[in-house]
Amino acid sequence: MKTSKLTRLKYIKWNHNIKIRWNKNIEKSIQFTYACLENQKKRANQMWFYFIKLLISAASIVLISEVAKRYSLIGGIIASFPVVSILALIWLYHDTKDIKAVCSLSSNILWMLIPSLVLFLALPYMLKRGYSFYSSLFTSCFIMICSYGLTIAILKFFKVDLN
Repeated sequence: MKTSKLTRLKYIKWNHNIKIRWNKNIEKSIQFTYACLENQKKRANQMWFYFIKLLISAASIVLISEVAKRYSLIGGIIASFPVVSILALIWLYHDTKDIKAVCSLSSNILWMLIPSLVLFLALPYMLKRGYSFYSSLFTSCFIMICSYGLTIAILKFFKVDLN
């Protein structure tokens, strides 16, 4: 049985279109798989980075508490380093690469240092007056939080940008 030339050309064209569609679908599937693998790789890198952040932060806290057990003054000096602030600035820059966000955080840290000092004034005052450690700490933290609110209200009154 002979087929006409036109029928054969239609068949070849139809077969060619199916192959092209099939190849495009495979190409899309490969691209999707590659994108998924890249996304998983990014997530794995982020998880490692979070683990490193956690490890460095915990190590600094342990270092301060262990040194303070033996040498109170040296522990105080190490604790007074703005380690948390520096780490926060590093993590923020690493995550965002946004200099404006780092500048904003840095200036906000400066403004919020003032009310945080209230804790270090209230805690020894209350402990010297005979209050228990935990009640002194809780009350000092409460006073510090109120100082934060007052400082923010004062800064907003003077139209200082806190964003």
